[in-house]
Amino acid sequence: MLLSIIKLIVLFCFFSLFAYAQELKLLAHYPLESSGVDITGNLPAMKIFNTTFVDGGIYCNGIYAALESDLNASHVETPPLPESFFKKFSISVKFKVYDIPKHNPYPWNENPIIIGGMGWRWIGCYLTEDTTVAFLYNNSNESHTTAHYSFNTWHEITISYDDATKSSELYFDNELINKTTFDMDRGKYDWDNTFSTKNYSRGQAFLGVIKDLKLYSYDPASSSVSDGFNINQHNQLASWSYPNPFSTATDIHFELPVSSNVAISIYNSLGMKITNLFQGFLENGKHKVVWDSADLPMGVYNCNISYDNYSSNIMLIVIR
Repeated sequence: MLLSIIKLIVLFCFFSLFAYAQELKLLAHYPLESSGVDITGNLPAMKIFNTTFVDGGIYCNGIYAALESDLNASHVETPPLPESFFKKFSISVKFKVYDIPKHNPYPWNENPIIIGGMGWRWIGCYLTEDTTVAFLYNNSNESHTTAHYSFNTWHEITISYDDATKSSELYFDNELINKTTFDMDRGKYDWDNTFSTKNYSRGQAFLGVIKDLKLYSYDPASSSVSDGFNINQHNQLASWSYPNPFSTATDIHFELPVSSNVAISIYNSLGMKITNLFQGFLENGKHKVVWDSADLPMGVYNCNISYDNYSSNIMLIVIR
């Protein structure tokens, strides 16, 4: 009886996640463990200057410079995002801080984690000296929260915005800490469509380590994440799995439109790579690989199939 209840709960979570995925699709995933590459293959690599890879992420030194050419300052920035991204989106990133940078001669000492916009800061999040988390929107508007961060500890923030309802949500370590209603103003700069670790308005730059940055976007024509069957609209890569959900093993099917080098990997719900299922050259046509999850706990996993800078993802549900 208990096992049946647990399975029902897992299935309920699965269908809830699937319903959510119908609205927000994984647009890009930057692990930032050793490079700025998007492992989904959907977007170009991030801009990264004067940084080092440590502690499983990328270290930023907190030195601010308005110009990327300043060799003393760290710079981390996403590639330009498509206009469709801003209809409804979410961005999440994990971070660890060691200190709050001193932004002399400015009177404020704050640590920006991720900021949308350079010429005009339309949305973002930063850390204060009193160890609280704050929300930033429409250039200079702020909303302070009671959530506290700790030094030398991994945390995660998620920022979401829905242009239809003019509403935003800020999550800290998976807990909702702020809801703000506003009409997001992206200013007069059409090119200002990236996220970075700098707040150009206050002359601040992030000090600490970030990793596992993910971008989700509303795209009704996209099917980048699916419960069982997926067709990547850009390159017609069809992929599906059966059975799904499953208890031990599932068959992962895919059809390549062209002969190519192929990589197939499994990730857990935290974005950590569990295993490499396959890597090598395959002829165009239908193929199948088997994933045995017998040694893993039940939960939600992601199968990423990539080739020629394209990729497809299948959501896999393991039940016991």
